[in-house]
Amino acid sequence: MKSLMSIEFENEEQYWRIIQRVEPEFYLIRFAMKQYSINPMILPRIIRAIANLSQGVGYGKITIFMQDREITAVESVEHDKLDQPSLKQV
Repeated sequence: MKSLMSIEFENEEQYWRIIQRVEPEFYLIRFAMKQYSINPMILPRIIRAIANLSQGVGYGKITIFMQDREITAVESVEHDKLDQPSLKQV
């Protein structure tokens, strides 16, 4: 009879194999989150910031503020892309 720990280990291994096969991109994200113990609750905020910039002007930056190992804010700032010289050519 298998122990509870060996059954849990086999279930977890099977879970990772299925995720890797069915959703390879999600597997990479999920594996990195587990490897570095990242809180998954912050990811939707970062994804939303990326989507807002993409749906807006398409240029900007996303800043993640951290204090004492705690994410305090995710800020996105849009920028207008000009690509224009600062001085007018005469």
